[in-house]
Parts: sequence; C-alpha cells; structure tokens
Amino acid sequence: METPDANGRASLVRTIAGLRADPSRPFHTSEASRALGLEPSAFIRQFKQLTGLSPLRFRAALRIQIAKTLLITTRMPVTEISLEVGYNSLGTFVRTFSEMVGLSPTRFRNLADCHPLGDIGDLPEAQWVSPEAAADAVDIVGVVEPFEAGLSFVMAAGLFREAVPAGWPIDGCLRVGPGQFRLSWPRSLRRVSLLVAALPERAVREDIWAPPSAELWVYSRELRHTAVGGRRRLELRVQLRRVRETDPPILTPLPMLLTQQQQSTPLEEQRPSDRAETSGTGGRRRKGESGRS
Repeated sequence: METPDANGRASLVRTIAGLRADPSRPFHTSEASRALGLEPSAFIRQFKQLTGLSPLRFRAALRIQIAKTLLITTRMPVTEISLEVGYNSLGTFVRTFSEMVGLSPTRFRNLADCHPLGDIGDLPEAQWVSPEAAADAVDIVGVVEPFEAGLSFVMAAGLFREAVPAGWPIDGCLRVGPGQFRLSWPRSLRRVSLLVAALPERAVREDIWAPPSAELWVYSRELRHTAVGGRRRLELRVQLRRVRETDPPILTPLPMLLTQQQQSTPLEEQRPSDRAETSGTGGRRRKGESGRS
C-alpha cells in the first residue's frame, strides 16, 4: 500500500482541517483528489490510511458529532438540525445518525434530557446484546500506561467493526481512574478495532452524553484473528496519546458503554449533592431555546 510522504500527509491534513471547519459544505472526492494531484482511488486509500475511514465516512462522522451537540444544547427541531449539518434529506440524516450513534436523534435527545447522569440501565436500549456474543471468544485484557500525572480521568474502551467509535460496541466498558479493562472479542469476527479514550472526569460529569473532545487522550488498534492464533487471552499495554486532527470523533454515547461493561468501576459514584445538582427537576439545562449555542 502506498504511503503518503511528508508533503502528501500535510496536504491530506489540510483537507481534513477543511472538513472539520465546515462538514456541512459539499465535498467531492474527484475535486479533492485533483487538488492534491492524486487519482481518486489513491486519494481515498491514503485518506483511509491516515484516518481509518473514507473521506465521506469521515465527513459523516463530523456531521453527526455536531448534530449530537445541537440536540443536547438547543431546542432546534430535528429537521432544522438535519439541514444545519448538511443533510437535505431528513430520512438520510436519521438513518445515518441512528447507525453511527446507536439511537435515533429524537431518542438520543430524550434520553439525554431525562437521564443526564447516563443512568439508562433499566431502559430497553440497555438490554441490547451483540448477536455475535458467544462462548468462543478472545479475552482482551488491556492495561493503560500512565499518561498525565495528577489527572483524574474516565476511561472508555470498546471493540468496534470499523475505526470509529460509532453505534453499539461489540463489547465495551467505562471506568473511573487507571487500571485494566477486559473486553470479549467473538471469534466469529475476524477483524475488529479496539478504541480507548480517556477524558477528564469533570468533563464527563458535566455532560456524559456529549463530553468535549478537545481534552481527549486516545488509543486505537486494529486486531485480526490471524495475529492471535489459537490464544484465548490477549494482553495489551495501552499507551494513550493526545487526540489528533486526523482522529474520527467519538460518536457512541458513553452511557451505552456503561451498560455494556463487564468488569469496571461504576461511574455513578457521586456525592448526593452532585447528583441532585446535575439532575434538577426539568432535565438538562440548555444553552438556548433555539439556534446555535
């Protein structure tokens, strides 16, 4: 596979920066590849090598990330949000959002309003079980290496079918502070992506449904059964790094990882005053009744 040189990588990063600046605008692979002096097929390969996703898939992830924030922080109707992030078809927006988040836009907004702490364990969504779940699985044990002295953080880990934390994970967990995590990798899936992220605990407690991404530390790795062989346990040392412009956004709501976890420290260990202050009587406080926050 061809690897972009330093100049080619810099050009791709500029393209990604343009997508991040306004993912709602039209984007044509043919035009973007021509601007970089590449064939469209080569442009897509190199873009995917850098980000893990195709250009259009990456743009869709950026659009859905903005939509999540608008659903939580404004009272804009779903139709207006669809147009705001670049979708002319409401049906396409709803399908894409539902696939990438694991919930419909309306359901996501309602859950964030009514369960600001992410306590959805008794709801139908929390009863989801991966159809691939089976006794024949590889036990993944990951240990996060120290990465920021004095940081109180929440760690989220999940196995996904592609290189973006989107939709329901194959398996996932959420824990407070350092330590190891365990995930189950069904052998029926020959290839998966392990994605780990750490966020400051205060940021997660302020908004567990859509925490800010600027302070993220991340780790990603593609896992293939051919590299595991017949082993039933895979131990990994996880070295987190600062999030990069080329990293896709985290679209899976953290409460969904919380309901999937197998062996982790509960996040809801809060003081009663914190819980009352966060919950209130009217759900989440919004930054405005309409329009952008």
